[in-house]
Amino acid sequence: MNTLVVSTDGMGGTILQRLITIVFYLEKKKVTNVWDLLNGGISTNGTSIVKSRPIDGKPDYSQTLKEISNSLINVNNDLNIICRLSKWHLDERNDRKADQKKFLLLLKNTFEKQVVCLRKNVFEYALSLSIRNESGVSNIKNKKDRNTVNNIKHVNENFFMRMCEGYVEYVNWIDYHFPGIERVFYEDLINDTEQIIRSLTGYDSTIKKNFGTEYRILLRNEYKLHKELISRSKISLTKEEIMPLIKYKTAMEQIVMKGIAVHSPIKNTTLTDKKKQIENFDQCLNKFHLFAKNHNWIDQSNATYDFWNKKELTN
Repeated sequence: MNTLVVSTDGMGGTILQRLITIVFYLEKKKVTNVWDLLNGGISTNGTSIVKSRPIDGKPDYSQTLKEISNSLINVNNDLNIICRLSKWHLDERNDRKADQKKFLLLLKNTFEKQVVCLRKNVFEYALSLSIRNESGVSNIKNKKDRNTVNNIKHVNENFFMRMCEGYVEYVNWIDYHFPGIERVFYEDLINDTEQIIRSLTGYDSTIKKNFGTEYRILLRNEYKLHKELISRSKISLTKEEIMPLIKYKTAMEQIVMKGIAVHSPIKNTTLTDKKKQIENFDQCLNKFHLFAKNHNWIDQSNATYDFWNKKELTN
């Protein structure tokens, strides 16, 4: 079953792609994670899709929409393809509107399962991208990345507001081009993973059967262990918590080595982290509340709820 993950920067699309990919892999299905359709090239040899990643992290839009479409059409039907369509890459490419329309129609006809990534906490989403804008770190992969992000103490409030506006534009774009598409919120993805994966793949408890614990726990333990190793703090995880994490990380390495997927990033910062770290946190929060009053579908009560730690922020 081919799955299209519709997303844009900072929505959690990478986590969702990784999750779907590893479930199919563990269930012994032929699968490949093409990462992002619009950034870098893809080609097919009839049985599989080959992904060419951009050089030096710079966007590569050299492949036309027609060339991408031909690769998708010619691939073997036995392969489960997991792809992401990123709105921000579509915007940056500046393809002709007529070509975009044909391409989106092809995607709808090619992918049996289509899902869009959204956010419940729009405030945290905009703040995360604002921190990224200051740090220059898109995804945390090592100690240097973590330290760079942790050193950011102030964000550009004008940029923050543009990210709030950008989320509204993204939702409007989804409503217009993908009406009725299945919706997955990042906050549900990290807390109610089993239900989401069951809906998207039809498989039940695959992660727990193979690793001994649920995906949401693996994510949190991965984040906690990474922070403790970088800060050289005493490791708080028990042996019983570390062993499933080792099994999970080993399986992910196997997937990468086989060319099925690329390395996945680690959680950047929680909302609680951001509250402690960003000096103009409250100023951004006040501006967000004023902004959200013009969009009554945005739940403002989510702005101060830390979904990762499952608790309301305190002063």
